[in-house]
This record gives sequence, structure tokens and C-alpha cells, in this order.
Amino acid sequence: QSTATSAQKRIEDSILERDKQKKAEFEEKKKRILLEEEEQNHFHRPQLNLVSQQLAESLQHSSKDRLYANANTAKQTTHRSAAEAPNYPFAPTINPHSRDIDAMKDIYRFHAQQQGYSP
Repeated sequence: QSTATSAQKRIEDSILERDKQKKAEFEEKKKRILLEEEEQNHFHRPQLNLVSQQLAESLQHSSKDRLYANANTAKQTTHRSAAEAPNYPFAPTINPHSRDIDAMKDIYRFHAQQQGYSP
């Protein structure tokens, strides 16, 4: 019976050792795949397909020029004075209950700051 028990023990040890090796191999493979994906994402260089390249070449201005032009016009439109602002016929009204809620938030913030809390 002791021979059977020792043989059984060796088999169990062998199975456990193989399982441990398989897990280690799996973890190593997982690490390698994650590193490869990270490198690919880190060094990703976008590429235009042929049709997009042809479209880009047929335009008068480059996309960079258009982006800079849009950025400049956006800055100009956001820095208008009140006199230059368009006169829209719609004049929004704020619900009195909403004004009360907003005022309560200010009061809460004030008291929280006085107590040393940051809301």
C-alpha cells in the first residue's frame, strides 16, 4: 500500500508541477502579448488609405491650414463684445425655484468653506 501511496504522490506532484508550468507559460505569454500591444499602440502611426490621400491632395488647403483657420475664427467669435453680440429675439427666463436652488448651493459652499470642507 505504501508503494501505491508513493506512486500516487509522485503522480500528484507531477500533475501539480505541470499545472504550475502551464500557468507560468500562460502568464508569460499574456505579458508578452500585452507588451506587444502596448508597443503597437504607443508607436502607432496613422495612415491614410489611397482614396483619402487622393482627396487630401485635391483640396486647396491642407487639413492643418483649415484647422488653424478654424481655431482663429473660433477665438474671434468667442471674444466679441456685448455690443457686437447678435440680437436674438428669444430671451430665456429662469424659473424662480431654480434661482432658489442655485442660491442654496452658494450658501452651502460658503458654510462648507467656513467649516473647512471642500464641496
